Amino acid sequence: MHGDNTNTATVLPINATSDGGSEKAPKKMPSQLSLNTTLSSPKSHRTSVASMQGPKQKWWARCSNKIVENKYVVFFTTILTFWALIGDDLRLIYSTKNENMFFDWLVVATMFCFTVELILSCLGKQDYFMGFFFWLDLISTFSLLLDISIISKWLTDLLSGGDEGATTIRSGRSARLGARLGRILRVLRLIRVLKLYKAYYENKRRQKKLLDEEREFRASGAMVPWRLKELQKKQPGEVEVIQQEVFVDENPEAMEDTSESNVGRALSEQTTRKTILLILLMLLVLPLLSVEVGDQVATSAEYGANGVFDTLQNARSPPADANTSGLDYSAIYQQTLLRYVFYHNWFAGQHADKFCPQTDGGRCTAGQTTHLFWIGVRSKDESTANRIANEATLNPTQVDVFLNEQAQVDPGSSFIFGNMASEAISILKEPWKVSCDMKSNKLRGFSLLAQQIPGVVETTVTCPDSLRDVEIGIYFPQTLTESQIEDWSLIFFFDQRRHVMIDSTFNLITVAFILFLLLLGATMFSADADRLVVLPVEKMIRNVVRIRKDPLVATIMADEEFRKEEDRKARLRASRGSRLWAFLSDLITCQVCMKDRKEPMETVILEKTIIKLGSLLALGLGEAGANIIRSNIAGSESVMINAMVPGVPVKCVVGVVRVVDFGIATEVLQAQVNTFANRIAEIVHGVCDEFHGAPNKNNGDTFLIIWRMDYNERSEMVCRYAEMALLAFTKVQGAVHRSPLLAGYRTHPGLQFRLGTRCRVSLSMSLHAGWAIEGAVGSEFKIDASYLSPHVRMAQDMEAVIESYGVPMVVSQQVIKLCNAQLAQHCRKIDVLRIKGIQDAIELYALDLDCKQVQVDASMKAVVWDLEKRFRARKFIASQKSANRRIDTNLAKVFETDPTIIAMRKPYTQHFFEIFKAGLLNYIQGEWQVARNKLEETRNMLEGEDGPSAALLAYMKEESGETYEKPVWWKGVHEPPGGPEGEQQED
Repeated sequence: MHGDNTNTATVLPINATSDGGSEKAPKKMPSQLSLNTTLSSPKSHRTSVASMQGPKQKWWARCSNKIVENKYVVFFTTILTFWALIGDDLRLIYSTKNENMFFDWLVVATMFCFTVELILSCLGKQDYFMGFFFWLDLISTFSLLLDISIISKWLTDLLSGGDEGATTIRSGRSARLGARLGRILRVLRLIRVLKLYKAYYENKRRQKKLLDEEREFRASGAMVPWRLKELQKKQPGEVEVIQQEVFVDENPEAMEDTSESNVGRALSEQTTRKTILLILLMLLVLPLLSVEVGDQVATSAEYGANGVFDTLQNARSPPADANTSGLDYSAIYQQTLLRYVFYHNWFAGQHADKFCPQTDGGRCTAGQTTHLFWIGVRSKDESTANRIANEATLNPTQVDVFLNEQAQVDPGSSFIFGNMASEAISILKEPWKVSCDMKSNKLRGFSLLAQQIPGVVETTVTCPDSLRDVEIGIYFPQTLTESQIEDWSLIFFFDQRRHVMIDSTFNLITVAFILFLLLLGATMFSADADRLVVLPVEKMIRNVVRIRKDPLVATIMADEEFRKEEDRKARLRASRGSRLWAFLSDLITCQVCMKDRKEPMETVILEKTIIKLGSLLALGLGEAGANIIRSNIAGSESVMINAMVPGVPVKCVVGVVRVVDFGIATEVLQAQVNTFANRIAEIVHGVCDEFHGAPNKNNGDTFLIIWRMDYNERSEMVCRYAEMALLAFTKVQGAVHRSPLLAGYRTHPGLQFRLGTRCRVSLSMSLHAGWAIEGAVGSEFKIDASYLSPHVRMAQDMEAVIESYGVPMVVSQQVIKLCNAQLAQHCRKIDVLRIKGIQDAIELYALDLDCKQVQVDASMKAVVWDLEKRFRARKFIASQKSANRRIDTNLAKVFETDPTIIAMRKPYTQHFFEIFKAGLLNYIQGEWQVARNKLEETRNMLEGEDGPSAALLAYMKEESGETYEKPVWWKGVHEPPGGPEGEQQED
């Protein structure tokens, strides 16, 4: 097209001019004003993000925190927590006393790991020491001491008196005390469940921290660490692609701040903690408040022990009437003892299929899980123990007699004693010669499990101490005198291993149930408060935070809320067909009788009000007022508003749009002029917003549009903004002349009378690039958020001279040099102009458009706008907006293929541009006579008069007369009226 635009893609400082001059920037602006910025280092951004996270920790604190938050350490400690919770039950179910030492060492190792974790957490975590989780970890760790068998036995002995002798016998409740103590210790172990809650809470907090850090990285323009690692693995040619993905093609919805509010986090934590503590407190206290069954009535083991002891005493010292009564007290004792043994038959109870010839519905043993296995004599004196044991030994004949009697019992009876293994029968007939020592007591007796019996007794138990303390039940006669207690007594040991296994199994189920209960309580205990208060408040806080970070996001939030409302309405309409389901839902939520269900909650009203206020602020103040809104919302120290926020220097492309003949339209249309102006504004604002332009001032006939850029904006994005500005203004021209609503004003009688052949809605436009001060203009009574700078004035003055050039749009050289050459070549350089009041001259370009070539789109019908249509329109514009910003979108191709733009550009041929270029070059070089000939030719090459050609011819004639000789002061710059001397005098 034009040879003078060959290198227009070169990025130059935005305040550069054709003669090397520059406008003076504000002193507080950054020294580098070039739009050609480089990609900031992710490391520097990480430093800036880290600086927002408070004072730096000591190296040892950082190392400690890094260790305890390492995912492998967390996984390992979580596994240890599960082990600490169920390990003791697994030990009781699957091991014997001989393996206790192995499990004890595992417990010690677990305690050591938990202690190290506790110390590192105190060193590395802020607000941990003496906090909730500190006490949780401390109590959970020390509760592991209860799982060490030596400590557990010592504690049991301490609480039960420490002696199987006098103290325990006096209490008469050794078995019940042991059972109750065991249950209390098991409940104490459940406090370790809190460590699982801590692991869950810490994992949730860690994930939240990662999300927050990612948002901070993205907000600062840096790459998140995992994206940085991915970039480092790529080849140099692939780096730019990743950079574009990270910095350009971001999903705004993914950037939404979903962090939990301080109110919600505090309430959730306190509710969850109190729920957990209440559940554990209930589990600890309830066993202490329950009444044992043994406290209500004596058990068969206790009652039978008394009977055996009494008959043994009678056998050793017969009553005075023994000779006259004819009773054999020795036989009575032996029969009583045998009944006691068979009543608590270990074999019939443990292996009923082999030793219980009982039909369905009957029983062979009094105990279902505990059975007698060791009978003997206890005494502190060994000789006494041996002597009493010899006297208490069963007579084999009496054993045979008892067995014969039991063989005659009807198997259909409701209760029979059952059988024993032959090896056990032999043991019953043998002397009580098994010696077992327990502390200061000497035990002499026998064990029914002393011999291994295949399929029955796999592990022999010679003495009671072969089993764990929790696996045996000890019973004494309760009818002893003080002297008898100190002398000797019978002692009976019951095998409780089956009971312990069942109890441990149920304890595992209890742990699982408590975990479920805690999870349920933590998530549902405060469900109503969360649903009705906390979640709405958190949502409102998130909305305020989002508006504080980006005030312009309020309009997007309004669209999101509208979409959610429409989704809820659609689901409600779909569910109306199921009246039964609606009734059941109301019944479950206790809303059957509620009359005011249709009235919205106050929290919902407040939430929508916040969004509406934010949207109104964004619409009223625009992008220029974002900093004002942000700074006032961010300050929580006072409710006073500081509207006079200091201005912020920004780089921008400034666009000015003026409605031609707006004054006449105002006089003619009068009350309808607002509708007229708003119809134009809807096109101008809508198209410019689609191309990332921010509407600023609206003066009825004039619109100020800003394409705002940061100082660290990448050069390709600076080029993209300039191209979007140029393309947006071109599309606005086409859209205005295609609109059937605006075309209707062409036939308005009043406008036709005043304007004649010019009766058409037309716009004049100008584009310029430079810096501006963004901020509030006004006072405490009224402010406008706007942009002030010589470059804004330059754009306005450029628009003012459009009429003399007869073109719809002019563009400064600063914008042209920012654009890609493919798009910039479509602009025609028409003059080098020095605008009055501006020191430096500018190269003025025109984007040639013949708007009369545009046909009115009759298919466009008048739209009756409602909320849904506006929502869909905004969503469409948002999708187009995202596509226009992507680097892979070729805006020059969009310009060249748009049908409306093609129609407006049709009259302008290559031949026309070449002749005008030659005339312009001669005009600048001072060859005005040659320039006159060329420009006279181009003046009439189009269907109408070419405005720039006519303007240059008129200027040359005004300055030189009919001779067309350049003035002596001519330096290739079109000076304002009065020439350079007049300009200097006026200045």
